[in-house]
Amino acid sequence: MKKIIRTPHIVAHEGAFSPYTLIAGDPNRIKHIAQNILKDAVEIASVRGMTAYTGKYKGVKISLMPHGMGQPSMAIYATELMRDFGVTTLVRVGTCGAIDKSLTLGDIVVAKKALTESNILDNLKATNTDCSPALLKIAQAKANIKETTFFTSDLFYSPKNYYPQIRQKCGVVEMETAVLYALANKYKCKALSLCTVTDFVNGKKGEMTAEERALGVDKMIYMALDILVAYHKQQKTKKPTTKN
Repeated sequence: MKKIIRTPHIVAHEGAFSPYTLIAGDPNRIKHIAQNILKDAVEIASVRGMTAYTGKYKGVKISLMPHGMGQPSMAIYATELMRDFGVTTLVRVGTCGAIDKSLTLGDIVVAKKALTESNILDNLKATNTDCSPALLKIAQAKANIKETTFFTSDLFYSPKNYYPQIRQKCGVVEMETAVLYALANKYKCKALSLCTVTDFVNGKKGEMTAEERALGVDKMIYMALDILVAYHKQQKTKKPTTKN
């Protein structure tokens, strides 16, 4: 019988998680992917309403895990997945607000790097917030994806005229990517964050409707899954290093 691994936030059998895992903040989004996109998806963990699944996409074993909202929650799940459950490659799908005025509703953006005003990275002693170059290269080959720097804020409802200096260097704002990248680099894993632009924080008017958001997010989900599959195939075809 397989060993059960228990952390404060995830309980699953050893090997239940694929090394290739898609993560999203909303547990309902994860459930939607499991029920409508993956094949033969089964529930592998469920603690505090955060239910994880493993199934197949294009023949590749993929796991799905919610991570909640904000950097502290992301830090919990990213740490436990990489440290305790053998996950080596994480692709996040989320939503964001556009800072860059050239972006439009429904645009899919990928974070080459993330900046944050939070002190969480210093406290974790993990400050490299660059994405995985290997995953980014796969994403760059895809049409309809835009590369930018993410501003990872600790605040959803920020005070009026809240403009940290680093925000000016970023194209979009969201709440999780910086700590995901920092922890992935700390644990020598791969991570990439994709977001769909659903509203503006730059003075422009407009936001996606619920129906438009669902369609746009699905496009991004398929893109993220294709990135995981492509990276998996790259690893399978790599020739082993010959030792002299």
